[in-house]
Amino acid sequence: MAEEKLILNKHVVLNLRARTKDGAIREMCGILGDHSSVKDAKRLLQDVMRRENQESTYVGNNVAIPHAMSPGVTGIRVGFGRSIKGIPIRTRGKETKIHFVVLIVFSAQQVNNYLRVLSYLSTHLHDRSTRKRLLECETGQDILAILTP
Repeated sequence: MAEEKLILNKHVVLNLRARTKDGAIREMCGILGDHSSVKDAKRLLQDVMRRENQESTYVGNNVAIPHAMSPGVTGIRVGFGRSIKGIPIRTRGKETKIHFVVLIVFSAQQVNNYLRVLSYLSTHLHDRSTRKRLLECETGQDILAILTP
């Protein structure tokens, strides 16, 4: 499955309303919940939060990539959320902010695709100039143009 089909414009949030990491995850699950591949939005949220509680998905550089395998979804879906102000978190004993929340949810049959997508997004979001450009985007289409191969 090509990356360009994984993130739809309607699954890009330019200005997350959430003010906490858990709130941002809930907001992103709600955004993805309307997609036909999501069969059980409540189960999806439970699975993502369970995974997050096992270990934080904050990956550094103001980026969090919450993710979970869930029977609540068929296939693989990605949502992208941005917070210009940043969502405050405490990690490794330090205060920092999350500006980007990239939610990846997938079925058991999509583990290999999930790993490929995670690698692709992690690599691009690690780049400082990419993150700067993402903060400057005015539309979801602008964000998709940066993140789509």
